[in-house]
Amino acid sequence: KTLFGFEPETLEEFSLASQISQAEAMKFFVERFRVEKGKKSGIIWWNLIDGWPQFSDAVVDYYGNKKLAYYYIKRSQTPLLMMIGEPQNGVCKIHAVSELQKDVKVKYSLKNVTTGETVLVGEFVAKADESIPVSALNVGDKKEFYLLEWEDERGEKGKNHFVSNAIGLEFKEYVRCMEVCGFETDAAK
Repeated sequence: KTLFGFEPETLEEFSLASQISQAEAMKFFVERFRVEKGKKSGIIWWNLIDGWPQFSDAVVDYYGNKKLAYYYIKRSQTPLLMMIGEPQNGVCKIHAVSELQKDVKVKYSLKNVTTGETVLVGEFVAKADESIPVSALNVGDKKEFYLLEWEDERGEKGKNHFVSNAIGLEFKEYVRCMEVCGFETDAAK
């Protein structure tokens, strides 16, 4: 109810809404630690797989099915990750964090999936084993879904998303944006 402003009426909606909530929370934790590379050193996963059938914060259920959070975490733990930080006075910094052992050139684009508009296109050098600010995004108080996509000089591609001012999102719009981005919605069904 806090995230989407409604209580799901069907089991399918409840399942997807609760998995989105879990996935966004875990993505947030991972990315907040990664953006502060050098100051914070990581997260220990406490509950990876359920030991019996239940509702829990595990990312894999008792039957071996991956929950939506598994896919969000997988994207957030790539060796080279671009992410958007939390707003400060309506502006979010865009960061790149690298676990690679050498600098790499990176091309990226940022799309506002809500409006369909490409907001930023750029290039930068991801520094070896560092977190660096790359750009900034003015989000104001709008609730919008963004998609960051990048490719480095080795041909490695990645993508990540960010939802600005997430509390009170429109559930159906969030699901539509996930599908437009090609994210794994079927894992939560």
